[in-house]
Amino acid sequence: MTTETRQKIINTAIDLFNQYGSSNVSTNHIAAAMDISPGNLYYHFHNKEEIIQAIFEGMVADMDRVWQFQPAFSLKNLVELAFQTIEGLARYHFFQRETIPLMQRDPILKARYLEVQQYRLAQLEALLQHFVTSGLLAQSPNPLVMPSLAKACWMIGDRWLFMLDLEGKAPTRDNIVEGILLILLLLQPHLTQQGKEEFSHLIQNLEER
Repeated sequence: MTTETRQKIINTAIDLFNQYGSSNVSTNHIAAAMDISPGNLYYHFHNKEEIIQAIFEGMVADMDRVWQFQPAFSLKNLVELAFQTIEGLARYHFFQRETIPLMQRDPILKARYLEVQQYRLAQLEALLQHFVTSGLLAQSPNPLVMPSLAKACWMIGDRWLFMLDLEGKAPTRDNIVEGILLILLLLQPHLTQQGKEEFSHLIQNLEER
């Protein structure tokens, strides 16, 4: 029951933060929404910062399940990875909207966020290098190309929901596909002939979704 209550607190907080913004929701609001006493909530979390840290770890765990690479990973798999990433992050919409203020208020969260970001960038760079080995991407003589390309792809995937929110758009399938197309267009100049053929097929399928 203790673990179940803890998870319910996290889920309730996510819903309230998404709806009202984390700065407008207190631990008392969360407790009231669950019909439990503030003392019961404080048994599991000492403050709101601890709840947000737990939410972030849940988001990381969700992404860990998505970011699973197979030896035969293709551009099509990359599209699915990007789609599942953006779609999964939509559950934590408030975090995308409030990243900077959340980091400013909680140095522990900021340090953890940067740690995870570096790990994801390394994963993405390794994936791009896999595409070089498998003949989809051309190897650049400039050692800065792959890290920069990985960072650019990451920035689009990680911040696309923020862009949609800024434009007043919901994270619909079509809007998510638009972000994925931007990632593919970043890769396009670096594709081999084999990669270009797979790219053309992917673009056609995405436009037909």
